[in-house]
Amino acid sequence: MVARIGTHPVSLRPATSPSARLLPFHRHALTHVLILGGDAAERRESALAIHAESALRSGAFVSLDCVREEPRLARALEAWMTDSRDSSDPPLMAAQRGTLFLDRIEALQAPTQRRLLAFVTQRAGATTELERRWGGRLICGSEADLDGLAGDGTFLLPLLDCLDKARVSLEGAFRGGAA
Repeated sequence: MVARIGTHPVSLRPATSPSARLLPFHRHALTHVLILGGDAAERRESALAIHAESALRSGAFVSLDCVREEPRLARALEAWMTDSRDSSDPPLMAAQRGTLFLDRIEALQAPTQRRLLAFVTQRAGATTELERRWGGRLICGSEADLDGLAGDGTFLLPLLDCLDKARVSLEGAFRGGAA
């Protein structure tokens, strides 16, 4: 599989080419990664490759499909924001010291987008114990043109800005708008 990090083509197979060395360029950081294009399997494979190269590779890799599992994500974000320990299905805690991969984020409803934005921005400026307690990496995937969706107001522009710190563009065209 070939992806692009910035303008550089990168093989997501094991490091067999010089360009594959670009993949772990941020391996010791908790930089958010945005994977655009491709199909669900390609985005998941890319996220797993990034996780495998990261300093958090010994932690869990937790994958959520935002179309099917948005209520689960919304509950987890709400539990994190309220410091609730009674969540029966805590994907954020399962991904602690690992990677949380959220695929098809273009389908998130506005309230969940706002919760995710609060989660991401509080982590970025972590100054309290509550904000520091989640120590994982967030990777998001989308088959849609998030720039276009943010431009028309369907996807929160500040959320896109927070998530788009390292962009991996898979070869191929976008498959349309939000689901």
